Amino acid sequence: MEIIDYARLSQEVFDEINLARHVPNSFISSLISKYEFFNDAIYTPPGDFPIETYEGEKALNEAVDFLKSQEPLPVVVSHPGLQRVALEYAEDLVESGDFSTPHIDTQDTTPVQRISRVMRWAKMAGECIEVGSKTATDIVLSLIIDDGNEERSNRKVLFDKEARLGGVVCIPHSVFGVITVVDIVGGEYENPSTMQQFCKISNRLTHFKSYPPFSPCTFITPTAVSYTHLRAHETRHDLVCRLLLEKKKKKKK
Repeated sequence: MEIIDYARLSQEVFDEINLARHVPNSFISSLISKYEFFNDAIYTPPGDFPIETYEGEKALNEAVDFLKSQEPLPVVVSHPGLQRVALEYAEDLVESGDFSTPHIDTQDTTPVQRISRVMRWAKMAGECIEVGSKTATDIVLSLIIDDGNEERSNRKVLFDKEARLGGVVCIPHSVFGVITVVDIVGGEYENPSTMQQFCKISNRLTHFKSYPPFSPCTFITPTAVSYTHLRAHETRHDLVCRLLLEKKKKKKK
């Protein structure tokens, strides 16, 4: 069985996001290397099960063109409050098993509401979810390709020119292997009390102090957030597991 260091993977994903922002064309060769594993819409990564994508090579072509034209952007600075927000939502997804309303947790809160509890953010706020990929590069490539997402909102969040602070968390999922949640904002208003309450991060980011919710100023417009495309990562084994889980849920009702 493959052993994954999730704390390390989370940091590696964060570093890869910054590499993609700062040196966009560094990911082009990795994208191009995927072409040989496509057969129409079916993508079969080496040593893994075939994956039915939504768009096939079309999304890959678009991602390559995007990176060729993308200008370098400033790196994003890690923010422990955003990391905690990402962790709590990832855990909510694992515990509920409900992917029917991406980005809305079991308390019916949105990414903007969750982020606003821990900081007064500025200019943009966005969230990405990636399900199934197990390496940092594959996770970031999946977000850049954004297969099946017409608005490419995962990609838009990662490459928003206003993005300044971010948090990334990868945690295990019994069916899909790995769930990755990324929360990014355009910056934080200077607020001494907020800075003094920065969280202390451990393996589970155990210590956290929640702040009262803030209402964003009227000139702040949140960036559109992404949708989760589970089918793009669903192997035959995953499909069986998912159907069993759904059957179990129906019996409980």
